[in-house]
Amino acid sequence: MKAMMNNSSLMQKGLVMMVLLFTIFSSIYADEPEKLTRRQVGVENLKMAYNSENLGLRKSAYELSGKMQYAELVPYLLKQAESEEDPHLQFVLALTLLDFNTPETVKSAEKMLINNAYAVTLSENKTVHLYKIEK
Repeated sequence: MKAMMNNSSLMQKGLVMMVLLFTIFSSIYADEPEKLTRRQVGVENLKMAYNSENLGLRKSAYELSGKMQYAELVPYLLKQAESEEDPHLQFVLALTLLDFNTPETVKSAEKMLINNAYAVTLSENKTVHLYKIEK
């Protein structure tokens, strides 16, 4: 009889221990954030690169965004279009916005290209070059 009581008390202790372990592990893993997909990680990395002070990194981020054409990047690119100061990067960003080919991005790109010093220089050099050939 004592052996049966001993076995049932061991089973109860084991069951209580399992419940406690389950509770502890479930609370630990409940606090972990969900894992991001590769696309989400890429988008987050590009958003960080847009705000970098490194011009080369920003240029690469703009170019990569134009190639990837993720729709969720458009609002961030439009925001960058308003704040980008470097003429060369404005030109690259305008080309990226043109790659998305939506009315909103095209309008923003046109606005950036109208008075862009880099685009004006390129067009003037092209005009001078064509003028020399025609003579």
